[in-house]
Amino acid sequence: MNELQPLRVRVIDNLPAFHALADAWRAIHASSDTDSLFLTWEWLYHWTTQYLGEDQLWILLLMDSDHRLRGIAPFCVRRTGCRPLATYREVAFLGSHGVGSAYLDVLAARGDKPSVLACVCDYLLLQASKEWDIVTLARLPAESVTLDLLQARFDAAGKAAALVDHTCCPTMDLPASVEAYRQGMRPSLRRTLQRKRHYLEQQGTVTYRRTSSGDDVAAALETFSALHQKRWATRSHQGGAFWDGRFRTFHAEITRRFHAQGWLDFSFLCLNGRPLAGVYGYRHKHTYYYYLPGFDPEQAAKGSPGMLLLSHRIEQAIEEGCRRFDLLQGPAGYKMTWAQRSTRCLSLRLYNRTWRALILHLLDSTRLGAKILLR
Repeated sequence: MNELQPLRVRVIDNLPAFHALADAWRAIHASSDTDSLFLTWEWLYHWTTQYLGEDQLWILLLMDSDHRLRGIAPFCVRRTGCRPLATYREVAFLGSHGVGSAYLDVLAARGDKPSVLACVCDYLLLQASKEWDIVTLARLPAESVTLDLLQARFDAAGKAAALVDHTCCPTMDLPASVEAYRQGMRPSLRRTLQRKRHYLEQQGTVTYRRTSSGDDVAAALETFSALHQKRWATRSHQGGAFWDGRFRTFHAEITRRFHAQGWLDFSFLCLNGRPLAGVYGYRHKHTYYYYLPGFDPEQAAKGSPGMLLLSHRIEQAIEEGCRRFDLLQGPAGYKMTWAQRSTRCLSLRLYNRTWRALILHLLDSTRLGAKILLR
């Protein structure tokens, strides 16, 4: 579909209808230009069951004249407090908080993105204009045409638009062989890994293990979450992400679902059979997503088991045919040690012509100005 074609919108506003979309969603995702695991039906449906709460499901399906699905805007409508001034109605991506999603976007069949985005804009600006105050599209890849096309269309309609946040995902382009990866490694990093490995081997037997069957998934998640919590217990009185009950429930379900699809990976470095470090990640298409690390800071910390496990996992990803290793959100120092480049994710905010949106626009502008002055 090279030229803009008229499409119509169908709204999905309940979980049973969302559940029934699974096969159609997978077909659109497979035929789209995006390979983001965070736009899969599995990830967004199970996020919705845990995190939507009292917010309104508001998925826009873009249909052509033959009633074929051409695109999906995976939205919800949140009532967000701007105390003490007001509450406002915010259209947001499903998956945009609580679970560290990245690369969120509007889904469209390959070649249909301009038509799909034009229809989404027209629907927001015309038919649904009284339903929202702001649209916040978080975690959009900077290279997505969604950013430019939506911003241009809202500008043409006389509506304000602004970039309100950003983050980055450090990534590695993987070579064709482990040997090429090792040869391309910086000499100082190679020496550090050798020294750390030698230290651990002096302490006992070092082995690596991974999840291998459906029966292992729940136990692997429990082992990993304990390591992750230990890592964060020294930094926060509440520990890490698994402190939150919704997060634990979400991942209990998503690990089971992803394992059934062949996407799940739990990897551990063990000393004398005891796990010292773990990686919770996903393999999807040709990308490995390094979702969360964990390690026991009280055991053999001098040997940096987390660093050794990360290097081992990169080599495994190469052997499995992955072409990219994505370290996901945040330029943490250890990530930048490995990364070759970063993919930026931006948050685009679109403002309606309402007094609530005006107040928020003024507050956003004030916060931006304060940042500039304080730097």
